[in-house]
Amino acid sequence: MRLLAYTQLFRDAAKAHVAIRYTPENGRFVRVLIASDPIAKQLDLSSFYDVLRSKLKAKPGQPFLVLQNYDLDYEDNGGEHLSRAPQGAYYVLQKVAPGDYDARDAAIDGCEEIAEDLLAYVVHHHRENYKIRMSVRDCFAEHVGPIGDNHVGVRMNFRWSETATQDLTYNPDKFTA
Repeated sequence: MRLLAYTQLFRDAAKAHVAIRYTPENGRFVRVLIASDPIAKQLDLSSFYDVLRSKLKAKPGQPFLVLQNYDLDYEDNGGEHLSRAPQGAYYVLQKVAPGDYDARDAAIDGCEEIAEDLLAYVVHHHRENYKIRMSVRDCFAEHVGPIGDNHVGVRMNFRWSETATQDLTYNPDKFTA
């Protein structure tokens, strides 16, 4: 699965989930690129906060999905099998009033439930459509917030494994002499 397919999978999930119901007009799905490099990550997080302020159109109390890009690890079994192990994350966030801790906790609970729904959607999709190994054991959730303009919720981190033997086999046709 490449980045375009990954993005489309989560865009479709955001469209289909009854609590999010993303459309291009309502802006309840945004995506961000965040680097692994610590210096670049700081710049990317600053951009992430700007996205929440400028592109997000969800009203207070309305959950939305923020998709983070994935990082790739490559694995070799020492034989003839090579694989990719993407690690990604998404956020389900909701804006709450500052200082209202009961509302914050209720929003986090609701976001956690939605994050689990989305995880089930993604795991099911992977099992049905790809030769990808993904299990809920490869995932963990963390409560986050406040982010940006007092958004709270859940960040779901996940990993899956997919074959990459064909993609990582040297092909002389792709190089000049």
